[in-house]
Amino acid sequence: MVFSMLMAWIVLGVAASPALSIPPIQTALPKGEPPSSGAGLGPSPRTVQRWSRQLHARLDRAAAAAEVIIQASPFYRRAEALIEAGRRADARLQLERARAIVDEARSTLGDEPLLQHFAHQLEARLAPSAPHTETRIESWTFSRMAGSPTQMKEAERRIGAALVQFQTRYRRLVQQALIRLQPLRHAMERILRQEGIPVDLIAVGLVESAYDPRARSRAGARGIWQFIEPTARRYGLIHRDQEDRRDELVASTRAAARYLRDLHRRWGDWLLALAAYNAGEGRVERAIRATGTRDFWELARRQALPSETIDYVPRILAAIRILKRPRTYGFVASHIDRGAFATGSRNRYHDPETDRALLHLHFGRDERR
Repeated sequence: MVFSMLMAWIVLGVAASPALSIPPIQTALPKGEPPSSGAGLGPSPRTVQRWSRQLHARLDRAAAAAEVIIQASPFYRRAEALIEAGRRADARLQLERARAIVDEARSTLGDEPLLQHFAHQLEARLAPSAPHTETRIESWTFSRMAGSPTQMKEAERRIGAALVQFQTRYRRLVQQALIRLQPLRHAMERILRQEGIPVDLIAVGLVESAYDPRARSRAGARGIWQFIEPTARRYGLIHRDQEDRRDELVASTRAAARYLRDLHRRWGDWLLALAAYNAGEGRVERAIRATGTRDFWELARRQALPSETIDYVPRILAAIRILKRPRTYGFVASHIDRGAFATGSRNRYHDPETDRALLHLHFGRDERR
């Protein structure tokens, strides 16, 4: 069954779409015990059994990835034909359908080479077929959002409620976050600019972790940007040798910027990108399909997204306003001992009470990252 599925994918992929190149499937036996001593003797039976189990596990993952690619390939091939016909908008819809299939599988097969290779080809096709919208959006876009008067009234109501929470219930946490951000802000904003996303999105770190690089969530998310393991692998923060760089400022900020940029490219909307950062791409895509709208505030009005996501996006927008004018909202950016950040030691601004507040501020997610 495994080998037939692999062969079916290879035959279909090569015959139907010459543009799809196929990487070699890694089936080399894993390293194990050295051969037993003595002429003509090989590895022990126990070693052979272990190798066999590991090899079958690899083949099963490759077969699962091949099945996902078989499901997504018809949309890819249609997109190829549409691009040749000059119908790039229609081609993008087909490519997005293929990507939705791949994204759903990435949570369990994200590091499978077959799937990664196909995903990279898909992204390469999506980039030139995307609408010609400017990726770098000026900061004022977040405070002067377009929409109907009713939607904008609802947006301001939700953002205002978030600001009140920041100034009351989470006041101490936000103040400490501003202090933590001081020695980090220049480096983080520079990376966001290099990656072509608005520097205002540095506010994501306030809601996610209060800029604490040691932050951990119950779902296993880590670091300032709160990556869970599958997405950390997807964006190069965790490699096969298990090196984990989610706590590193530069590496995690660059990965978060690229993830947000990819989310924006998918829908052409930063509010939807933020919603997907919280709830997951699949959840947002299903909400769009169910309602037929890509307007975040309309999705929120219809309760098409999880309640925590409906609250999450206004909190990011409220955090942006506070970071722009902290004194206006009653916050002061004080000096801090930068040596605490250099050594990684816990500082006097970190205590269990704010840890509990952060858990309330940052709701858990099911699918995202």
